[in-house]
Amino acid sequence: MNRKGFTLVELLVVVAIMGILMAAVVLAINPAAMMAKSRDATRLSDMVSVRQALDFAVADGLELTATVTAGDSATGTRVSTGSGWVNVDVSKYLSTLPIDPRNGTTFVDAANNSVTGRYLYFSDGSAYELNCYLESADNLSRYTGDGGNAAALYEVGTDPGLDLM
Repeated sequence: MNRKGFTLVELLVVVAIMGILMAAVVLAINPAAMMAKSRDATRLSDMVSVRQALDFAVADGLELTATVTAGDSATGTRVSTGSGWVNVDVSKYLSTLPIDPRNGTTFVDAANNSVTGRYLYFSDGSAYELNCYLESADNLSRYTGDGGNAAALYEVGTDPGLDLM
């Protein structure tokens, strides 16, 4: 009798080999790190967008108003007419203000600190500063190369030395 097919042992060996290969691929890709990098890319892009909108608004003659407390995307609204987490009317340049991908939730940032996901805005009436926390350890150099004074924040803005915070 000539039977064609695989034995149960052969099938189990193939399934085990496939499982080992899949585990190796998942470990090599590291989806958690990839997602952190993706969220950081969004944060960096959002900082550029808000900074450009603020720069355009100031160039058009809108004045920065001094903030007593920080504008915070975790507690403020996304309204871009000056009543959101940025208190300058940038509605001509942004339809809504962006929020952090993990807005209001706690995570471990690139400097290994437990932080709340949010964007921060400060102004003294003549200059402004935008801040955010980055997640990926690959972005640690951005903390030290941004020109700011906070060692665990990414800072951009018009304030020399970025020391409004």
